[in-house]
Amino acid sequence: MIRQVEKHIIKEVHEWFDYCAEITTVSRQLYNTAQFTQRQGFFYGWGTRTQAKLDSLFKQDENYKALPAKVAQLVLKQNADASSFFCSLNPLHAAIDIGVDNLATIVFNDPTIQPIAVNGKPLKSANQFYNKQIAKFRGFLPSGKGKSRRITNIVRNRNNWRLTPLFRRERAKSGVA
Repeated sequence: MIRQVEKHIIKEVHEWFDYCAEITTVSRQLYNTAQFTQRQGFFYGWGTRTQAKLDSLFKQDENYKALPAKVAQLVLKQNADASSFFCSLNPLHAAIDIGVDNLATIVFNDPTIQPIAVNGKPLKSANQFYNKQIAKFRGFLPSGKGKSRRITNIVRNRNNWRLTPLFRRERAKSGVA
């Protein structure tokens, strides 16, 4: 299944920036609270809640009230949909070792599943390039400190670099679903 995503970057000078910053913060807080509730229910054996139950539980929450109703319900729907993840868990356990050259090494308690080693060298290389670029363009600034439009773009591009493809590729190679 292919998901299409549309991304908008709203800069600090835009008239909607403050509103967007506030609503994304409130949305994240509602999501995290609902996710905590779902996890507690799963781990303590109370079970996870449906979207309708989450909706009635959080109607009086300040974050729920701060969002438009449709947005708040969609945030809770994401948590209700994610609860199926908890229900599908079996006793499979993984140990993850975080490193530098190997960004992550993952082994499982099931000997039939191949361990995964995620190469961290591309990330190191990208970070080194980022540091060189920032140093170069800071050298052009009068005091050697501060921001410029070019530095802001470099930082944004670095922050938008995702690790997800690295993990997906390694997971696909090892046959882990």
